[in-house]
Amino acid sequence: MRQKDRIIAALLGIVMVSIGTEPTRGQAATPETPRTGIAPTSCPIPVADFEDSIRTEQGGMFFCIGGRPDQVRDGLVRTGDPEAGAWRIEVSADAPSTGAGGVLPLYDTCPVAIADKQGTERDTATTVNMPAASPTGMAPTPGVDVSQTPVLHLRLIGELGQRQLRVEGIAGKPVGPETVGVTLFTLPADAIDARRWRDIPIAISESEINLRRVTGIRLLIEGPGEAWLAVDSIGLVTSTSGSRTSQPGPAKPHSLRHAMWSWRTESILRDPAQQDTLIAFCREQGITDLFSQVLYEYRDGKVTLQEVDSQRQFNAMARGGGIRVHALDGHRSYALEANHPRILGLAEALIRFNEEGSPETRFHGVHLDNEPYLLAEWKNEATRPAVLRAYYELNRRLAPRLKEAHLEFGLDIPFWWDKVDESGRAVFRVMTSDGERPLLEAVFPLVQNVAVMSYRERVTGCNGVVGHCRTEFGLGQRLGVDVFASIETGAGERFEKGTTFGPYSRAYFEWQFDTLKRALSREPGCSGLAVHAYKYYREMLEKQR
Repeated sequence: MRQKDRIIAALLGIVMVSIGTEPTRGQAATPETPRTGIAPTSCPIPVADFEDSIRTEQGGMFFCIGGRPDQVRDGLVRTGDPEAGAWRIEVSADAPSTGAGGVLPLYDTCPVAIADKQGTERDTATTVNMPAASPTGMAPTPGVDVSQTPVLHLRLIGELGQRQLRVEGIAGKPVGPETVGVTLFTLPADAIDARRWRDIPIAISESEINLRRVTGIRLLIEGPGEAWLAVDSIGLVTSTSGSRTSQPGPAKPHSLRHAMWSWRTESILRDPAQQDTLIAFCREQGITDLFSQVLYEYRDGKVTLQEVDSQRQFNAMARGGGIRVHALDGHRSYALEANHPRILGLAEALIRFNEEGSPETRFHGVHLDNEPYLLAEWKNEATRPAVLRAYYELNRRLAPRLKEAHLEFGLDIPFWWDKVDESGRAVFRVMTSDGERPLLEAVFPLVQNVAVMSYRERVTGCNGVVGHCRTEFGLGQRLGVDVFASIETGAGERFEKGTTFGPYSRAYFEWQFDTLKRALSREPGCSGLAVHAYKYYREMLEKQR
């Protein structure tokens, strides 16, 4: 069939492509048990409705491909006529003319990441979309059997300009950023509208693609110039003449805590005007929890808090604005046993501070940013167990004392502490009184909140902010710990490429931030989001759009 005829047929909703009878090469014509992730069904198969979710109904985290965030960007929006939740993909004029767009996996593509012998993440930026390991360590055979629902239905709006939309299907192989599919359909720019939704049914032939093992869908915006596309829903139905797929309702959203780190607070505590500015900023941005560095002196084994009166005044102002202040401190070396007296002494000083002040002047909690993996001892496989043990012991000793004093205890952790080795065993383990345990399983019960430093420059996909928190969300939900997904906003050479929104425009940041809030509000086990840090966050919002 000619491409022009196929386009007209799809737009008119006429069945123009029939199911072929020839099996795909290498596939049995009538397999006894289809090797699929979902059993064949004649009922419509919803794929995604994009209503504040960054996953397909099959569990895959969709993502954009083909360029840097300033060339190809994506996020959740509400748009169109009538207005609906949608996944919007934008490409700039200098984005690649081929290979730019988005991918929707039809199975959970996020890996159980492997750590190397130095205890750091391995190939995080590249191995982001391979099949997740099963409990036995073997990758499952992915795929959805759509042989009874061979029509891909898309609801679209957009402005393609000089570009066109190419829809590809992927079958029988893992879905990743470089995976190439089979072209199912090409849509010219004038076939879709920039405002009113258009339903596009695409009949798929078995001669084109293995309908029994469909693993993903690619939407490629090809050609020169700027363009954008928004997708309201995607599904698989029985015929092109039927209505669009009925999508299940999204998970009910829940409220989020919104935290922010504030370092180098000496000038703030000494200047009432700066205090007013910080409180106003927190209220404008909806900050509910402020991790504020506490000032103190440690000499001869004794901790002495500094700027006490100003700190009490600030805490009272914050509380009056609905902001909880957590005393923040941290350094890589504090994890070592030799430095435990310093942090234990700080905890006692903070407890006395609260006991001696009126309720409104008290700290709400204590938050520690000790990062032992930055130590030289961490990089040595022989000495790392002792570092892990010391880190755990510090938090174990702090936990009951802070709980007794009604101080919420929180920690910052890297997103890769959930790594496993090639057998599926947790890499980071620690010896406790109950024997050796995975580090996170040992630490989570000690605290009331955890901020996962899931620093990335995109929200969507397995290598995005949300994807790197999935294990921690599950653990937090199971153990009753509030888990924050976190973002970095700083710019400059000290920030690793790909880990911060700092280099990008305010408009891009705000779009990603809005997408993050939408997605996290429907993530079970997520209690909030945290922004690092006050100085950089302000600089970001002061940029021109």
